[in-house]
Amino acid sequence: MVSEFFLEQVKRQSLSKLQVFVEVPPGANNIHREFPVGVTKGPEIHYIQVEGERTCLITSLASLLYFVNSREHASELFNSKGCIQEQTNVWEQLQIYLTQLSGLLKLQKIDYSHQNFKKINPEIPIITCLRASNGKEDHTVTIYKNWIFDGNFIQALALQKESLDICCSTNDESFLYESMLHTYIIPYFNQYLQKFVCADQKKKKYEKKKKKKNNQKRKKRRGTK
Repeated sequence: MVSEFFLEQVKRQSLSKLQVFVEVPPGANNIHREFPVGVTKGPEIHYIQVEGERTCLITSLASLLYFVNSREHASELFNSKGCIQEQTNVWEQLQIYLTQLSGLLKLQKIDYSHQNFKKINPEIPIITCLRASNGKEDHTVTIYKNWIFDGNFIQALALQKESLDICCSTNDESFLYESMLHTYIIPYFNQYLQKFVCADQKKKKYEKKKKKKNNQKRKKRRGTK
């Protein structure tokens, strides 16, 4: 179910002759109470979707940023989930917010509706809605390094057909994955990692080394007294 705030926006827009169509926003509540048995467990999903919410878009993307050690941006994105996913123009709002964090997080829309998921580039993050055999196409996941980041699980799932089927299902109903829709990639993600993650790690490493060296000097001075 969409929120009352979202419905109010739809009502206001319906009064305008300029806009007569509103897309179903990305977001589904495909709750899985336990991690599926027999499925390879991947990286931790740091941001979990709460039962009853429709925040799979933000939880999956924020968990990816957390996974690549961009923890500050991950936290900022997750804390802004209500401001993004409650809007009728979700993708536009997400684009604006990400580029405010960094221009290198700019999204690019791609048609992967007929793409074999086995052939996608593992080095470029993909944010996509999954079309299921029940006709629904609003559940959103983020794919990177052949892992599926889905806010309904505690860990990422290996990118394979079985995992995509599970993402399209719930604890109570089973459906099959059919295709990717409303798909976006982050084409400059490697440059983003170099600028924000690798540089930050080098800085922390340098500061740690400097601190250790200063501690050794202090100990040495104490020893000569």
